[in-house]
Amino acid sequence: MLSFRVRGKFVSFIGIKCDPISHVEKLFVDINRTAKEYNILIIALNAIHILNWRVLLKAVEHAIRAFERGVNISRKIPIEVMLYLSGKRQINEALSIFGLKPNITEIVVVLISEEVISEELINTIIKLFPNARISDNLLFPSQEKLQAIQELYDIREEELNASVIKGNELLEELIEKIILSRIALFECKK
Repeated sequence: MLSFRVRGKFVSFIGIKCDPISHVEKLFVDINRTAKEYNILIIALNAIHILNWRVLLKAVEHAIRAFERGVNISRKIPIEVMLYLSGKRQINEALSIFGLKPNITEIVVVLISEEVISEELINTIIKLFPNARISDNLLFPSQEKLQAIQELYDIREEELNASVIKGNELLEELIEKIILSRIALFECKK
């Protein structure tokens, strides 16, 4: 788990591996009930499309700021985070990319709270997922993610080459630069 302060809020990211989720709707009911009980925002995302925690942190920061400024597209911060991550203005597109689908086994959970996030809450959230275990390596790049993300964002060789500054950047660093630029551009296009 990684934790941060973002615009006065407490934000935590948890990578979770679990058994295949068969009833996504029931999971969302349980997530919403837990969010209300603890007065917290809980965002469950498809981990394969989250390059790393830095990209996720930037999307969360931009989404919170959009709500503070009244320039948000969606009515809910979790959806706004997905819009920033996807760089798309269409909520359905963002949901289809980052939302949970049946049989998913790798999830990144984002917690946003006005108060420090307790160990009790984290344990409660983990128990929502079948046979779940914390797997914070999901908050970092992998070969599988790099390939999936290049396809998702349609990142071509020319764009990667144009992103080289030092000459010795790793592929994951170049992709991160490109995605962070797209998150910033998304805010400008609103």
